[in-house]
Amino acid sequence: MSLNFALNAKLLNGIGKTIKVNNSNYYKEREKLRDSFIFYRSFFEAIKDLDNNIRLDVYDAICCLALNQEATEMQPMSKALFVLIKPILDANNARFLNGKKGGNHNQKETKDQPRSNQKATKKQPNKDKDKEVDVDKDKDKEDSTYSAKTKVFTPPLSEEVINYFIEQGSDREHGEQFYDHFTSNGWLVGGKAKMKDWRASARNWIRNIPNFLPKEQREEEARKKFIASL
Repeated sequence: MSLNFALNAKLLNGIGKTIKVNNSNYYKEREKLRDSFIFYRSFFEAIKDLDNNIRLDVYDAICCLALNQEATEMQPMSKALFVLIKPILDANNARFLNGKKGGNHNQKETKDQPRSNQKATKKQPNKDKDKEVDVDKDKDKEDSTYSAKTKVFTPPLSEEVINYFIEQGSDREHGEQFYDHFTSNGWLVGGKAKMKDWRASARNWIRNIPNFLPKEQREEEARKKFIASL
């Protein structure tokens, strides 16, 4: 009887460890799942004019990768478009997982310890106690320092914009379009906010150039990129 009791206890102990391990794996996998994600306007603009089947295929692929970090089977045309979106989703997933880890949460806090051989310092009398302080002078100095650090946006020259577009792999025509567009609206982003960095706006313009093309041309460009990726 004692032998049977020992065997049963050992068996139950093994089952308990298995359940504990399975629960641990479950929660680790559950932490990778997301309840929400950012769906960018560029995604919508890129797929809104596609056929229903292809558009639904891309929507499913975006949601599965962003929420569950899982890949799905896709049609060739859908895959050709999705490869342009996937790097953005991968980057967002990486930031999400890093946030789950808590950054430097596990780093130990270190307190400054006084040195044993540190000599005690005597309190020194304030020699400037009786001197008058020019408050307005100090305030003017702070204001001038703040003004010097504040950056004021200066619109670029036309050739400067065109050369930058060519450096980024675009062409002169798109550089001229960018320059004419923002010159006409007073260098406002979205028609409202003042521009702070025209180079960042130029790079965003270049990334969205495919969205400016007609539907047939966008599908043809996607087909060429898919064939080139094989």
